Amino acid sequence: MLEEWMWEIDGETYLIRIRKLTPTECFRFMGVSDEDADKMLSVNSKTQCYKQAGNSIVVDVMENIFKEMIPDDWSQYMNPPIED
Repeated sequence: MLEEWMWEIDGETYLIRIRKLTPTECFRFMGVSDEDADKMLSVNSKTQCYKQAGNSIVVDVMENIFKEMIPDDWSQYMNPPIED
């Protein structure tokens, strides 16, 4: 679906066309496979799928954030020795 807008810049009028992303494209940005996106689209409306994609967290980004926060030798922090 294309939306058209007229913009005037420095006395010149421009026709701007914007294509909205499909729910499947939104899911792809979030790292969801096409197969899983098709499953979600089969049981939800497009509106609900847009909401689901918008409210999710990109797993690859979250993994990299945690890798930066947690040191490579994190096991020493799991059960620190108890001092008497």
